Amino acid sequence: MSETTKLKPKYTALDIHNKEFDRSWLGYKEDQVNEFLDDIIKDYEIFNKIIKNLQEQNKEIPINNNSSTDYILMRIRELERYCFGRERG
Repeated sequence: MSETTKLKPKYTALDIHNKEFDRSWLGYKEDQVNEFLDDIIKDYEIFNKIIKNLQEQNKEIPINNNSSTDYILMRIRELERYCFGRERG
């Protein structure tokens, strides 16, 4: 098992959404806190989608070294075309 598969986030988006805080006399403005947490939840969900997408892409990477090198070179050419509009010499 790889190191990254052992890692698990402490909180889910739902955990963040459902988190309740104690109130105090000099507490924060609840609306601002809730708005901030809503933004964090949205980001968290986006990050989870990105991770899942990258995991799926990783499954497509060939395993043997020659194929891996060819695949990496192909991806570099695709990135160069995307970034520069052409292949670099």
